[in-house]
Amino acid sequence: MRKVVGVLAFVAVIALVVGGLAWWAARPSVPSEFYDRASDVPAASGVVVRAEPFRRGVPDGARGWRILYTSTGMGGAQTVVSGTVLVPERPPEGGYGPVVAWAHGTTGIVRGCAPSMMPKPWAGIPALDEVIDRGWVVVATDYEGLGTTGRHPYLVGEVAARNVLDSIAAVGSLAEREPEAFGAGGAPEGPAVVWGHSQGGHSTIFSVQDAGAADAGVVGGAAIAPATDLAALLEAADGTPVGKALTSLAMVAWSDVYDDVELDEVVQPLAVPLVRDIASRCITIPEALVSVLEASAIWGDVLAVDPTEDPVLSTHLAANSPTGAGATGDPVNLLVAQGRRDDVVDPDVTERWVRRACRQEATVVELHTYADQDHLSIVADDSPVDEALLAWTEDRLAGVAPPAACTTTEH
Repeated sequence: MRKVVGVLAFVAVIALVVGGLAWWAARPSVPSEFYDRASDVPAASGVVVRAEPFRRGVPDGARGWRILYTSTGMGGAQTVVSGTVLVPERPPEGGYGPVVAWAHGTTGIVRGCAPSMMPKPWAGIPALDEVIDRGWVVVATDYEGLGTTGRHPYLVGEVAARNVLDSIAAVGSLAEREPEAFGAGGAPEGPAVVWGHSQGGHSTIFSVQDAGAADAGVVGGAAIAPATDLAALLEAADGTPVGKALTSLAMVAWSDVYDDVELDEVVQPLAVPLVRDIASRCITIPEALVSVLEASAIWGDVLAVDPTEDPVLSTHLAANSPTGAGATGDPVNLLVAQGRRDDVVDPDVTERWVRRACRQEATVVELHTYADQDHLSIVADDSPVDEALLAWTEDRLAGVAPPAACTTTEH
């Protein structure tokens, strides 16, 4: 008996040691000085204040740059945001033209979770080789508070839209500041589109419905597995480890950026320490595995209140759920792609949102559903979404009129 107890104790100690090492290894990286706020930040948005050549993970046929640019943050405050730019080595005939602004999916809410700091900075961008082959310029924002100092306004649509739209202006600013970035191809001219996945799909919809989208030359947005109706998504994900982890990120972020959201009031008291710890690391593999395990340890619901009934949360959920309607009544052209096997963004929530958006006269949505795709496979290499996405983008950039009404294509 003593021998059995001794073996069990040894196993328990090993498990604790391994778990502790995994928890320690999952800590986010520390941003370099590049991400520190510049001392001479101009008042205008979309201005590059720092830039340097960037080589990590750059695809064949392209040159990379890392940028720090001005944008508008919470409450209209001027801030700086980091990001990356991919420039095809061979400009198309007539010089560089279209810009694809990429809005990334959830990576976390702390500084070390910026995509530009990760081993694969452009992971998840669909059809990237084809984009480079076509000579399109790609700009990928990190969003406010990822990489740079300050708080990340996770799923705060207005701020995400400004970060994305200002990144498009930053491409032109980069050409002025660093002429060698584009060489003989010259500064990019012409229209732009926004692509995004998950959190980035949410950012994409807010970007194209923003009043500044036309000024940025945006002719449409492609939202892949987008976060749309936030209250419905919270309810649909309730009880799952991934859902609990994402709810943790949202509640910690909102308690940081909204004065009326108190974490101790909206989260179950016993869950608060785990929620804070989950929010302290990145939602990327393998780090996310630790967060999922911690989320699994939360007994019952993360939230202590019904988000649809709580006056504070319900107000913020509604404000940060996109409508798809243009802010000034301008036409809004959207492609929405959704995997039917998605267990992070409920496909039914996406389809209900599309039906509501399509009731608006100026909104046209081309919905593509994929029976065999889940939340990650839909943006994996050689995803079936690539074909529809490239065709839709080429039409928008060429000025081809969208369909007269919303359409649905099942794959």
